[in-house]
Amino acid sequence: MLKRIGLTLAALAPITVIAFLTVAPSADVSANLPLFHFYVVTFTTFSAAVVSILLGATLVQEAEARHVLAATSFAFIGSMFFSHGAATPGALIETFHPALRWSAWLTLFGGGGLFAIASLNIKESPLRLIVNVSIGGMLIYWGIAALGSNYLDLIEKQAAPWHRETIFYLSLFFWLFAAARFWWITRANPNRVDTTLAMVAFWMAAAVISMHRYPLWKLSWWMYHAIMLIGFLITIGILALEYEQVRRFNLVRYYVAASLITTALLALVASALFTQFSYSTAVAQIENSARNITQNIASGITAELDESKVTTLSQPSLADWRHIITRRISGLSAMDVTIFDPSGIIIYSTQPNWIGVRGGVDEGITRTLAGQTFVEICEPGNPPDLYISNPISKEPKNTYIIETYAPVRSSNNSTASPMGILVTFQDAPELSQVNIRARAIGLITAFFTMGLLFFALLTVVSRADKVITSRTNELASAYTNLRKAEAMRDDLTNMIAHDLRNPLTAITASIDLLNKPGLNAREETRKTLIHNARAASQRMTELIDDLLTVGKIESGELKLNLETVAIARLLAERVETFATQAVAENKTITFNCPPDLYTTADAHLLGRVVDNLIGNAFKYIDYNGKIQVTGRSEDGKVFLGVRDNGSGVPDEFKEKIFEKFVQAPNSEERPTRRGTGLGLAFCRLVVELHGGKIWVQDVPEGGSEFVLWIPKN
Repeated sequence: MLKRIGLTLAALAPITVIAFLTVAPSADVSANLPLFHFYVVTFTTFSAAVVSILLGATLVQEAEARHVLAATSFAFIGSMFFSHGAATPGALIETFHPALRWSAWLTLFGGGGLFAIASLNIKESPLRLIVNVSIGGMLIYWGIAALGSNYLDLIEKQAAPWHRETIFYLSLFFWLFAAARFWWITRANPNRVDTTLAMVAFWMAAAVISMHRYPLWKLSWWMYHAIMLIGFLITIGILALEYEQVRRFNLVRYYVAASLITTALLALVASALFTQFSYSTAVAQIENSARNITQNIASGITAELDESKVTTLSQPSLADWRHIITRRISGLSAMDVTIFDPSGIIIYSTQPNWIGVRGGVDEGITRTLAGQTFVEICEPGNPPDLYISNPISKEPKNTYIIETYAPVRSSNNSTASPMGILVTFQDAPELSQVNIRARAIGLITAFFTMGLLFFALLTVVSRADKVITSRTNELASAYTNLRKAEAMRDDLTNMIAHDLRNPLTAITASIDLLNKPGLNAREETRKTLIHNARAASQRMTELIDDLLTVGKIESGELKLNLETVAIARLLAERVETFATQAVAENKTITFNCPPDLYTTADAHLLGRVVDNLIGNAFKYIDYNGKIQVTGRSEDGKVFLGVRDNGSGVPDEFKEKIFEKFVQAPNSEERPTRRGTGLGLAFCRLVVELHGGKIWVQDVPEGGSEFVLWIPKN
């Protein structure tokens, strides 16, 4: 309940502030800060566009379509509103440009449209088409604003005020529709992202009202800038938090976002500093020029008054003053002149309406009466009180005014108080041009130089990102292999424990039976038990030998003990070893080998290979199964084969079964027999150590045949 109340109050906060400023006009102060507007808007919108674009590109494969479109909406808002900041008069352009209004209107109009589409929650939303249409529309508008601004003026003249009213009501509808839809989605499936988007959409509706319905530069008008910024920060923040776990770290994207924002900030700071330096230099030159011109005019007036034997400034008639001033300012740039007597009454002015008016006592008059020449520069929109630069419209021009005060003295007494005060007013449009040029040059220079640094570092970061990605993949692969190795170790431990338990059980059982009373008298039974215990011990020894031998072969520590081996004799001995087992299990084992077949090999290891192959065949044949062992010579190679009529080996396992700990599965995808899976791996390593090869092949009548060859010599 408290959470719902908090969300409701948060959603109503912007509209509450706007309502308060409406009912309390005294609180709705004016803040005419065009340059502040330029710097803040351009930086924040550029940053918002960069972050939104990169976040949208990151989430496009991971997030819900409506959330990607929400990020796209703020990317559009940031990009479009950037042109609003760039069109600020006095920043990069000298006069008003219609893009200042249109960019602001279309920002919330287009952003609201995208937000409304996002709220429809179309599962198969054509994201690429919507993004491309948005980009295309924005580029077309920029082209019109840059090259055909007269078309924007024409629309305003022909359609006013309906064009603005239409944009206002459609924008308001889009954001309120989006707020309602996201709220409905939240009711059906509560989640923090859609709840936040519903609240932000309602805020944006308040921003539309602030933009369209409140006077320029008023605090109520500035509100929509703050609402848009806070809405962006909250939306991007909640999307980043929601999808933080599914996003993949991409160093290049983080670098691009951080460096572009930093570049924009430093470029704006550098531009501001360069503009201030250029402005100060130009002001110093203009002040010095205005001071010299005004002092020369004052000296000329003094000379003419002396020639006419005039002792006070009130003596010449208005016509005389007009004649004197006209001669003195002839040839100079457009200039207005006003002359005060010591009491502050205007006795002459090029603006006749001011003649006879008493001027206020300001710093310029006070300092001039003290004998100083004083220069003051009035910024555009804030002209001197006694100056009208456009006498026809009676409205001040939007330009700098140089106001210069100089004392008018009698030449006979230079130390006496001034007879009056000469004030000149001169337009200085070059100051505005100096600021604009300096700001543009500063931005271009900073962006160019820092852009080179950006791309140079981007190359390094891209390389680092590839290295990090490669190392990450290697670590992931190593971790996967480690987990497999751990699982394999556990399986191996279980298999070894199982294989050792059986012979140990047999040995224990034989020893227990030998200790039973009465068995010692039965020699035959005693011999059988001893034989069984010895055979079980032998199986344990062979298992341990397989483990040790495989390890030695893989590490390169095992050396072959080569000797001449009679293959027929070796096979006969191995077959004889399994004869008892064959009788016990009702299986048949035979061998076929030429008696004169010899080779050079390690007889012990080769014998163990044959043992493993025959033992493996015993495991995989059924009752009454048959095993055939063969030996032959061909092309300088000795071939040995062990054939059985069992279930065979699946094709996909014909290579794998010669790897460690791998066994061919049955129809249920489980190993047919429990074991370490080292026997065939041992065989492969021994055969390869002899320079040969081993493989398994199908038998036409059913079953498998394991075949190996080693060099005859």
